[in-house]
Amino acid sequence: MYSWDSAAVLSTLILGPLLLLLFFFHEFLLEPGRFMSRLFPRQTPMLPFHLFRKTDTLLLMTINFATGASLMSAFYFISIYWEIAEGYSASEAGVQLLYYTPGIGVGVYTAMFLCNITPRQTFFPLLTGSVIEAVGIAVLAYACSKRTKGLVNGMLALSGIGTGLRFMPVVLHAAGIWPTRIAAVLSLMSFMIPFGGTLGIAMMGSVFTNKFNQALRGIETGSTDPAGSSSLNTNAPPSLNILNGLPAKEKSQVQHAAARAVMWSFVSILPFMGCSILAALLLGNVWIGRAAKKDKTGKIRKEEVGRRVLYGVYLWQLVRVSGLFSSFHYSMALIQCRSR
Repeated sequence: MYSWDSAAVLSTLILGPLLLLLFFFHEFLLEPGRFMSRLFPRQTPMLPFHLFRKTDTLLLMTINFATGASLMSAFYFISIYWEIAEGYSASEAGVQLLYYTPGIGVGVYTAMFLCNITPRQTFFPLLTGSVIEAVGIAVLAYACSKRTKGLVNGMLALSGIGTGLRFMPVVLHAAGIWPTRIAAVLSLMSFMIPFGGTLGIAMMGSVFTNKFNQALRGIETGSTDPAGSSSLNTNAPPSLNILNGLPAKEKSQVQHAAARAVMWSFVSILPFMGCSILAALLLGNVWIGRAAKKDKTGKIRKEEVGRRVLYGVYLWQLVRVSGLFSSFHYSMALIQCRSR
């Protein structure tokens, strides 16, 4: 509705980040011993800054931010795809979203197995979920551009698996690194999902509107049917009823334009998915403890590994501490001995 250099757009782009920085600075000054804390001794920060002393907090926030962007945008923009690009009714488009829900269910139950049965660690479901979600969104964008219905539904389910894989492990990992501040850290994690969804939908909505209206102006200019062209409004957000009353040729062009616009919308959030993978790669690890097994007499029958937390980059520690290189050299030496 407004150009990028208009006062309405520039003021929000400048004031929004400025107010966000001021909020973080205010929360920082509310920490014990700082200026705002002395000025308002009964106030406590909503955002405890000491939580950020551990890198995993920021990494988990990044992962949940990407989860929110994927979760909400997939629901919203896939509906737009089915209604405008494929001409489905609202109820038919809603039925197609059901492919996402079983995917989330598969991801959640897989995460339960990985966290409760084996290997009872948080790193692997977080990394696997981030990769699967990114692949699902990337291929979903391609499927929308090609208008391959089966692939769209399949990638919607796949991205749902990636999203579901991370719900519980994020909570367990956050509780593991901050066992004495569980309420604060989990509130922060819970906030990041709708925050990511809000920004994701805003970005995708802007990209979709610009790309779609730009394509419609091309259709309007190149169309040989003046009556059909006059029905396309390129100066407002797209309407889901835009296909009504269009000639067959122009309708096909509009559907193709909508599919391409949805594709670019999903492409715009792929950097979030990439940041999520990077964050997962840099995470530490939390081993979920289990109580020792006892017999009827109360005697310990089997010792279990208790809760353990590894700070720093788990993959690097895995290579350096677990002796991956030494194991490799040992295996090579064993092969040589056997060959002799």
